[in-house]
Amino acid sequence: MTGERIEIPYTKAPAPVRGLVKLELFDDLTGKKIEEIKSENFISKYVHLYWEQLMRRSFIYHLNSQQGNLSGFSSLLDFPFNTFWLLDYNKPEDPENERIAPGKVVGYATRYTYSGSDTKRGSINLAESFANAEQIHYVFDFPTHAANGTFQSLIWSSAVEDSYIMWPYVRYTTFSGSGFIMRSSGIAITDTEVFIRSEEDDKVRVYDKNTFKGASSQPKREFYLQYSNVLAMCYAMGYLWTVSYQDGKIRKVDPQNGTTLETITPNGGPSSLSGITFDGVDFWVTDSTYSSTPQALVFRVGLDGTIKQAWQDTYRRYWDIAYIPEYDLFMLADGASNSGMTIRNRNGEFICMFRTTFLIGYYHAVDYKNGEVWHTNLNNDITKQINGGLAARTLLPSAVTKTNMNTMKVTYDFILPPYNPLYV
Repeated sequence: MTGERIEIPYTKAPAPVRGLVKLELFDDLTGKKIEEIKSENFISKYVHLYWEQLMRRSFIYHLNSQQGNLSGFSSLLDFPFNTFWLLDYNKPEDPENERIAPGKVVGYATRYTYSGSDTKRGSINLAESFANAEQIHYVFDFPTHAANGTFQSLIWSSAVEDSYIMWPYVRYTTFSGSGFIMRSSGIAITDTEVFIRSEEDDKVRVYDKNTFKGASSQPKREFYLQYSNVLAMCYAMGYLWTVSYQDGKIRKVDPQNGTTLETITPNGGPSSLSGITFDGVDFWVTDSTYSSTPQALVFRVGLDGTIKQAWQDTYRRYWDIAYIPEYDLFMLADGASNSGMTIRNRNGEFICMFRTTFLIGYYHAVDYKNGEVWHTNLNNDITKQINGGLAARTLLPSAVTKTNMNTMKVTYDFILPPYNPLYV
């Protein structure tokens, strides 16, 4: 009536997806229920990122065909809810920051039925599962021979590997090399700098981390090390620490000019070393010798050279190692998989895999800093990546133990936001 324009901002936030879990444990002989736990999960930021990418991609693609001449996403993040897992992982939930849940797999199931003898795999119960516009109701059954062990986390992830989780990379940057400058057999990352030991000329080049773009970047400084055959290095306690494949020694190096300040000889250790990291107390070094019989390939070394621990393995080459302090785990470029790096605990037990952007090869160098994986091998590139793929997680109030005397049923309900049926 007055011609005055009135703006009413729409501020209603969409209702979040909720995940409700019920776990039931039964005595196989009597059929009696002996334990029931109900809990609620959180939906991770990975899921929201997937939905955002899916929405953007839908404007550009139709039935996998590009519409018009628009260019857009060449690929999409892996679907978040591919596999349901039971893990021994027991860290407190951190919905704002969790991207992975690195625990040992006790059991798993996919959205496909299964009736085999796999000791970890259960099956979806299609007779009891259903979906509608407001709710997705999954029921998984685990027979007496499957998922036996102790677990505390129930998760969904994008990983679809058999009996173990390969966490995908969700973001990465590749820094191109030139003239083999980035062809590295040693890399160390600090909060502010990138140290690269070039395979071309044995020179260590130091770059500003914030402006690093690969070989096109100008080094802040560069220096030669005072010995040869360096295959790995790490940064710890304000110094650069290196190992040599020639003599099996650990050397403390001045990060400003490369001067050797101290030499540590592991007592009774291997004569050649290929990888090094530091866990805040001790060094962990690797031997890349290939053997068909069990032998020690990873060593925990004290600052005085005492070997405190060793892992044995066969048919592997441990090229490098990096410590992941958030989870007290170790990442190994060990040639176990051409498409990923192995994650192990302090006892050398296999936990999971991290998928990498290129194949694991000879002299593969790796470092880890603040959630970022930096790695390179004898190609001409360096990659910085972040791994993720956790879709939802439920931390049970206490650990649950299933034995071969039990069957188990897990019911998972996703409660979806309301919608307007006029458009359905």
